Amino acid sequence: MTSAHRVETLAMTALSLLLMAVLVVGFSVNGYRPLVAALAGVWWGLMPLVLFDGGVSAVAPAWIIRWRQEAMQRPGSRVPMQAETARWLSEQFATDGPEPWNSAIARRRVRLFGMVELFVWLAVGVVLVLVRG
Repeated sequence: MTSAHRVETLAMTALSLLLMAVLVVGFSVNGYRPLVAALAGVWWGLMPLVLFDGGVSAVAPAWIIRWRQEAMQRPGSRVPMQAETARWLSEQFATDGPEPWNSAIARRRVRLFGMVELFVWLAVGVVLVLVRG
């Protein structure tokens, strides 16, 4: 992982944590129970990352497949559990083999996964907002 990747990762993490803290306080002040406020704050605090991942998967599946393949090839980014999970996901999405981003099946599956990810994340988020407890 290069220093630029570390800075990007640190910035995204810091912004997500800051957003989570602000949202937890905001939900608490608006009368939500502490557990619901914490869950909703964390859930909606992660929303920018989910929107990025799900949105890019739905709109540009070939790019996200290539990006994930390159991420797995970087030195130091492969731990045993991550490698096993990546292998299993590659089989499920048909993204293994040479140049998987050219596969229509892989692109369709990644696009569908992105749309489902966005729908589920938004649906659960709305339920958390509606449940005051």
